[in-house]
Amino acid sequence: MIRLFCLTLLLVTQLAYSKPLRVVTEDLPPFQVVENNKVVGGTSYFLVKQILERAGLNTTIEILPWARAYETALHDENVLIFTLVKTVERANNFHWLYKIDSIGYCYYGLKDNASLVTLNKAKLLDVTVSAVRGSFEANRLVASGFIESKNLVLTVTYKEAWDLVRLGRVDVTYASDFHAKNILNQINPSEPQFVQILKSDVKQDLYLAAGKNIAPDLLSKLQTIIKTMPQPDSNL
Repeated sequence: MIRLFCLTLLLVTQLAYSKPLRVVTEDLPPFQVVENNKVVGGTSYFLVKQILERAGLNTTIEILPWARAYETALHDENVLIFTLVKTVERANNFHWLYKIDSIGYCYYGLKDNASLVTLNKAKLLDVTVSAVRGSFEANRLVASGFIESKNLVLTVTYKEAWDLVRLGRVDVTYASDFHAKNILNQINPSEPQFVQILKSDVKQDLYLAAGKNIAPDLLSKLQTIIKTMPQPDSNL
C-alpha cells in the first residue's frame, strides 16, 4: 500500500512538472520591446531569457494584454510573468523570483493644458486620468478614490492611455518614469508635448514572478538557477 502511494505521488509530481511552462508579459519598453507580437529586446527580456537558458527551459514568451497576462499567471499552472510590480496586496499571490528594477510614478499631461498648472494632490480627483486595466497604476488610482466611468478611464495598452491625453479625452495619465521616458522620446516635436504634472511619492519593485500554481520541482529548479545570479535587495 505504501509503495502504491509513493508511486502515485511520484506520478502526480511528474505530471505536474510535465505541464508546459508558460512565460507571459506585455509590451513595456524599455523592459520588454515588442515587434510583430514578439519580444525582441529589453532589459527584462534579456534577463529572463538568460534565466530560462540556464535552467534548460526552451519556452516561447507570450505577449498578452496586461490584464490577461496577470490573470493567466494568477490562476493557470506553471506560469512565469514579468515585469510585475510587487505590492503588499499581491505579495502572497506569487513566488517573487528575481527583482529586476525599481521605478517611480508621475502624473503626465499636455504642456499646453493651462488648467493643470495648479494641480496638486488635493485636487487630483477633480481631473480625469487614464491607466492600463489590471496594472499597478490602475489599482493605485482606484485605491486613491478614482472611479471608472467617472474620473478614471482604463485601457488595454499604455499607448492607448497616453493617446487619450493627447486627444484631450482625459486630463492626465498615471505612469512609471521609465515608461514615460520611452514615450516622451518617441514624440514628434510637431505633436502635442507631454510634461510631468505631478510627481507621486510611490516607488515600487519590478519582478520576474511565478504563479502559485507552479510545479514544486520546476519552482525549485528556477530558484536554484536564480541563486547563482546577483540579486538586488527588495523593498518589500
